[in-house]
Amino acid sequence: MITVRPGRRVLQRLIPRADSVLLVPVSLPATLLSARRQNHLRQPIPRHITLLYPFVPPRALDVEVVRAIERVLHGRSAFRYQLTRVGSFPNARYLVIEPPEPFIELIGAFERAWPEYPRYGGQFATTIPHVTIAEGRQMAGIEPSVQAHLPVQMVARHVELWRKHLIRGWRMYSRSELAPMRSPSRPGPNHRSTETPPQRRSDTPA
Repeated sequence: MITVRPGRRVLQRLIPRADSVLLVPVSLPATLLSARRQNHLRQPIPRHITLLYPFVPPRALDVEVVRAIERVLHGRSAFRYQLTRVGSFPNARYLVIEPPEPFIELIGAFERAWPEYPRYGGQFATTIPHVTIAEGRQMAGIEPSVQAHLPVQMVARHVELWRKHLIRGWRMYSRSELAPMRSPSRPGPNHRSTETPPQRRSDTPA
Protein backbone atom coordinates (compact mmCIF):
# COMPACT_ATOMS: atom_id res chain seq x y z
CA MET A 1 0.00 0.00 0.00
CA ILE A 2 1.35 3.43 -1.00
CA THR A 3 0.95 6.18 1.59
CA VAL A 4 0.69 9.78 0.40
CA ARG A 5 2.03 12.23 2.93
CA PRO A 6 -0.33 15.06 4.00
CA GLY A 7 2.13 17.66 2.72
CA ARG A 8 2.07 16.10 -0.72
CA ARG A 9 -1.74 16.16 -0.77
CA VAL A 10 -1.65 19.89 -0.04
CA LEU A 11 0.86 20.49 -2.83
CA GLN A 12 -1.25 18.49 -5.28
CA ARG A 13 -4.20 20.75 -4.52
CA LEU A 14 -2.21 23.98 -4.69
CA ILE A 15 -0.17 23.27 -7.83
CA PRO A 16 -2.39 23.11 -10.95
CA ARG A 17 -1.95 20.09 -13.19
CA ALA A 18 -0.55 20.67 -16.67
CA ASP A 19 -3.09 19.49 -19.24
CA SER A 20 -4.21 19.89 -22.83
CA VAL A 21 -7.59 19.38 -24.49
CA LEU A 22 -8.96 18.94 -28.00
CA LEU A 23 -12.28 20.72 -28.48
CA VAL A 24 -14.80 22.28 -30.84
CA PRO A 25 -15.59 25.86 -29.69
CA VAL A 26 -19.24 26.87 -29.31
CA SER A 27 -20.54 30.44 -29.49
CA LEU A 28 -23.95 30.60 -27.82
CA PRO A 29 -26.50 33.40 -28.44
CA ALA A 30 -26.32 36.10 -25.78
CA THR A 31 -29.99 35.50 -24.97
CA LEU A 32 -29.52 31.86 -24.02
CA LEU A 33 -27.97 32.42 -20.58
CA SER A 34 -28.62 35.35 -18.28
CA ALA A 35 -25.71 37.67 -17.45
CA ARG A 36 -25.75 36.33 -13.89
CA ARG A 37 -25.40 32.74 -15.05
CA GLN A 38 -22.74 33.74 -17.58
CA ASN A 39 -20.70 35.32 -14.77
CA HIS A 40 -21.06 32.27 -12.53
CA LEU A 41 -19.92 29.96 -15.32
CA ARG A 42 -16.92 31.94 -16.52
CA GLN A 43 -14.46 29.37 -17.77
CA PRO A 44 -10.75 29.61 -18.58
CA ILE A 45 -11.59 28.00 -21.94
CA PRO A 46 -14.38 29.27 -24.23
CA ARG A 47 -17.58 27.23 -24.15
CA HIS A 48 -16.98 24.08 -26.13
CA ILE A 49 -17.62 20.43 -26.97
CA THR A 50 -14.82 18.26 -25.61
CA LEU A 51 -13.25 15.79 -28.05
CA LEU A 52 -10.31 14.49 -26.00
CA TYR A 53 -9.33 15.36 -22.45
CA PRO A 54 -6.82 14.91 -20.95
CA PHE A 55 -4.73 15.00 -24.11
CA VAL A 56 -0.98 15.12 -24.84
CA PRO A 57 0.99 16.72 -21.96
CA PRO A 58 1.82 20.36 -22.79
CA ARG A 59 5.56 19.72 -22.72
CA ALA A 60 5.12 17.13 -25.50
CA LEU A 61 3.12 19.39 -27.84
CA ASP A 62 4.92 20.25 -31.05
CA VAL A 63 4.40 20.63 -34.78
CA GLU A 64 4.17 16.84 -35.21
CA VAL A 65 1.19 16.67 -32.86
CA VAL A 66 -0.55 19.42 -34.84
CA ARG A 67 0.18 17.61 -38.10
CA ALA A 68 -1.24 14.39 -36.64
CA ILE A 69 -4.44 16.26 -35.69
CA GLU A 70 -4.72 17.59 -39.22
CA ARG A 71 -4.25 14.06 -40.62
CA VAL A 72 -7.25 12.90 -38.58
CA LEU A 73 -9.27 15.83 -39.93
CA HIS A 74 -8.13 15.40 -43.54
CA GLY A 75 -11.11 14.97 -45.83
CA ARG A 76 -13.63 15.82 -43.11
CA SER A 77 -16.03 18.65 -43.84
CA ALA A 78 -17.62 21.19 -41.52
CA PHE A 79 -21.07 20.03 -40.43
CA ARG A 80 -24.31 21.36 -38.98
CA TYR A 81 -25.78 20.35 -35.66
CA GLN A 82 -28.37 21.60 -33.19
CA LEU A 83 -28.49 22.28 -29.46
CA THR A 84 -31.99 21.03 -28.75
CA ARG A 85 -32.71 20.73 -25.01
CA VAL A 86 -31.23 20.75 -21.52
CA GLY A 87 -29.76 17.46 -20.28
CA SER A 88 -28.56 16.46 -16.81
CA PHE A 89 -25.47 14.92 -15.31
CA PRO A 90 -25.31 14.39 -11.53
CA ASN A 91 -23.33 17.62 -11.04
CA ALA A 92 -24.02 19.60 -14.21
CA ARG A 93 -26.59 20.72 -16.75
CA TYR A 94 -25.73 20.66 -20.42
CA LEU A 95 -27.12 21.31 -23.89
CA VAL A 96 -27.98 18.15 -25.82
CA ILE A 97 -26.39 17.89 -29.28
CA GLU A 98 -28.34 16.45 -32.20
CA PRO A 99 -27.29 14.59 -34.14
CA PRO A 100 -24.45 13.41 -31.87
CA GLU A 101 -23.01 10.98 -34.41
CA PRO A 102 -20.60 13.40 -36.20
CA PHE A 103 -18.99 14.24 -32.85
CA ILE A 104 -18.93 10.62 -31.67
CA GLU A 105 -17.24 9.59 -34.92
CA LEU A 106 -14.71 12.42 -34.60
CA ILE A 107 -13.97 11.50 -30.98
CA GLY A 108 -13.49 7.88 -32.04
CA ALA A 109 -11.06 8.91 -34.78
CA PHE A 110 -8.94 10.86 -32.30
CA GLU A 111 -9.04 8.01 -29.77
CA ARG A 112 -7.82 5.60 -32.44
CA ALA A 113 -5.00 8.00 -33.33
CA TRP A 114 -4.07 8.43 -29.63
CA PRO A 115 -5.19 5.26 -27.81
CA GLU A 116 -3.06 6.28 -24.82
CA TYR A 117 -5.39 9.24 -24.22
CA PRO A 118 -8.96 7.93 -23.98
CA ARG A 119 -11.64 10.57 -23.41
CA TYR A 120 -11.82 11.54 -19.72
CA GLY A 121 -9.24 8.85 -19.01
CA GLY A 122 -11.69 6.09 -19.96
CA GLN A 123 -13.94 6.78 -16.95
CA PHE A 124 -17.17 6.56 -18.93
CA ALA A 125 -18.40 3.73 -21.13
CA THR A 126 -20.79 5.98 -23.08
CA THR A 127 -19.74 9.03 -25.08
CA ILE A 128 -22.19 11.93 -24.74
CA PRO A 129 -21.05 15.04 -26.65
CA HIS A 130 -22.41 18.07 -24.80
CA VAL A 131 -22.05 21.76 -23.93
CA THR A 132 -21.95 22.42 -20.17
CA ILE A 133 -24.07 25.42 -19.08
CA ALA A 134 -24.38 25.06 -15.28
CA GLU A 135 -22.65 23.30 -12.41
CA GLY A 136 -23.36 22.85 -8.69
CA ARG A 137 -25.80 25.32 -7.18
CA GLN A 138 -26.26 27.11 -10.51
CA MET A 139 -28.20 24.11 -11.86
CA ALA A 140 -31.36 25.07 -9.97
CA GLY A 141 -34.10 26.48 -12.18
CA ILE A 142 -31.99 26.81 -15.32
CA GLU A 143 -33.95 24.49 -17.60
CA PRO A 144 -37.14 26.54 -18.31
CA SER A 145 -35.31 29.78 -19.12
CA VAL A 146 -32.82 28.07 -21.43
CA GLN A 147 -35.32 25.75 -23.10
CA ALA A 148 -37.34 28.77 -24.25
CA HIS A 149 -34.44 29.75 -26.56
CA LEU A 150 -33.85 26.31 -28.06
CA PRO A 151 -33.19 24.82 -30.55
CA VAL A 152 -30.04 26.61 -31.69
CA GLN A 153 -28.55 25.88 -35.11
CA MET A 154 -24.75 25.58 -35.13
CA VAL A 155 -21.88 24.67 -37.47
CA ALA A 156 -18.66 22.89 -36.44
CA ARG A 157 -15.93 24.49 -38.57
CA HIS A 158 -12.65 23.74 -36.80
CA VAL A 159 -10.96 21.91 -33.94
CA GLU A 160 -8.84 23.73 -31.37
CA LEU A 161 -6.01 22.43 -29.19
CA TRP A 162 -5.64 24.19 -25.84
CA ARG A 163 -2.90 23.71 -23.27
CA LYS A 164 -2.72 24.65 -19.62
CA HIS A 165 0.38 26.48 -18.50
CA LEU A 166 1.15 26.10 -14.80
CA ILE A 167 1.40 29.88 -14.36
CA ARG A 168 -0.42 31.54 -17.27
CA GLY A 169 -3.34 29.11 -17.32
CA TRP A 170 -5.15 27.94 -20.44
CA ARG A 171 -4.04 29.19 -23.86
CA MET A 172 -4.96 28.05 -27.37
CA TYR A 173 -2.07 26.18 -28.97
CA SER A 174 -3.41 25.52 -32.48
CA ARG A 175 -6.53 25.62 -34.65
CA SER A 176 -7.18 23.07 -37.40
CA GLU A 177 -9.87 23.83 -39.97
CA LEU A 178 -12.41 21.37 -41.31
CA ALA A 179 -13.01 21.45 -45.05
CA PRO A 180 -15.83 23.76 -46.24
CA MET A 181 -19.28 22.20 -46.10
CA ARG A 182 -20.35 20.45 -49.27
CA SER A 183 -23.14 22.25 -51.08
CA PRO A 184 -26.27 20.09 -51.36
CA SER A 185 -27.05 18.99 -54.89
CA ARG A 186 -29.79 21.05 -56.46
CA PRO A 187 -33.00 19.20 -57.41
CA GLY A 188 -34.05 19.00 -61.03
CA PRO A 189 -36.64 21.41 -62.47
CA ASN A 190 -39.48 18.88 -62.05
CA HIS A 191 -38.60 17.90 -58.49
CA ARG A 192 -41.09 18.81 -55.75
CA SER A 193 -40.14 18.47 -52.11
CA THR A 194 -42.66 16.91 -49.76
CA GLU A 195 -40.80 18.16 -46.70
CA THR A 196 -41.46 21.43 -44.89
CA PRO A 197 -38.22 23.41 -44.65
CA PRO A 198 -37.18 23.97 -41.02
CA GLN A 199 -37.81 27.43 -39.60
CA ARG A 200 -34.61 29.08 -38.43
CA ARG A 201 -34.70 31.35 -35.42
CA SER A 202 -33.57 34.88 -36.17
CA ASP A 203 -31.53 35.08 -32.96
CA THR A 204 -29.48 31.88 -33.38
CA PRO A 205 -26.14 31.62 -35.18
CA ALA A 206 -25.45 28.96 -37.78
